[in-house]
Amino acid sequence: MREVYLDHAATTPPYPEVLKALQESYATIYGNASSLHATGQKARRALEKAREDIAKLIDAEPEEVYITSGGTESDNIALFGTEALYPGQPMITSLIEHEAVLESAKALESKGHPVRFLPVDTNGVVDLNALKAYLEEKPFLVSVMAANNEIGTVQPVKEIAKLAHERGALVHTDAVQAVGKIPINVRELGVDMLSASAHKFYGPKGIGFFYLRKGVKVLPIVQGGGHERGLRSGTENVPGAIAMALALKISTRLFTRTHYRYERWTAQILSKCGEIGGFRLNGHPQQRVPGLLSLSFKRINGEALMELLDMNGVAVSTASACQSHSAKRGYSHVIQSLGIDEEYANGTIRVSLGVENVQEEVDFFCEILKKCVLQLRGYRNGQ
Repeated sequence: MREVYLDHAATTPPYPEVLKALQESYATIYGNASSLHATGQKARRALEKAREDIAKLIDAEPEEVYITSGGTESDNIALFGTEALYPGQPMITSLIEHEAVLESAKALESKGHPVRFLPVDTNGVVDLNALKAYLEEKPFLVSVMAANNEIGTVQPVKEIAKLAHERGALVHTDAVQAVGKIPINVRELGVDMLSASAHKFYGPKGIGFFYLRKGVKVLPIVQGGGHERGLRSGTENVPGAIAMALALKISTRLFTRTHYRYERWTAQILSKCGEIGGFRLNGHPQQRVPGLLSLSFKRINGEALMELLDMNGVAVSTASACQSHSAKRGYSHVIQSLGIDEEYANGTIRVSLGVENVQEEVDFFCEILKKCVLQLRGYRNGQ
């Protein structure tokens, strides 16, 4: 059976060049980067070269980039690494953050930090007037994601950072769904901290990076041998860092080509949805990550649609992959926050295109999507 993978927001298949670099580095750069002998120093040089490459691609200094295990750890460093320095002070985040931020924020509440959750409009854009009001409480941190992992909406991070800094708050952005997909320049954004994960931009799993602006103090959340300049202890994953830097370099180089293709395919998919009828596109119509579509279909169940598509060889999701571990059923907190009518919200799927997709796969998906939606509506109506 034909298999079409359209769940790249969950994870991406590594580029062939990345797999090759990973294999070669495991075989030839196996030393511990903290060892002082020649083999260790070879690994150290490779690690620092990867750090320099990543820094250059986001307009940071090499010493501002820290290698981590991925987005979740980086988000935790941002929140828990700063909270101890500001006992009892509030923090601000949004209602549609990834669980790595939301669950951490709830943990901070239990430690005595009031947490203010920014509402969003029907397109998923945070309410800046609410932000201004909450900033009067003098929070220590504002954490708002760069792009939403379910609906693709890109947030006005630059404006958020400006407002927050005027009130003396630190600014963190979870950029896991943005880095490698849209241009990210930390200087232009004005953020103090940023999280990224390699497997979202065709790199290996289990590796990511954390940007920390020079001069901003963050305490380590893991104690150990003082690796990564004391912020993140643990033997460095040098092959992973090499592969991550290469993946980001390739993804950045492909921006123009992939964006053009995603724009064309998005128009095709939405046109097919128009033929089906009874649907809505969730998220901002323009300010969005290219190729990430949240589609809600009236009078069907999203999980049933996802499963039926899977049976026909197409992989999509209903929400964030991280939410699939939850015992809760129904639509996600992101969709709920948009205020969508329940008859649409229940029928939500997420489609996310990737660089390896081809026109024939999109054609196939469009036809199968129509068939599956109409089939489910027929079942519901007893036909």
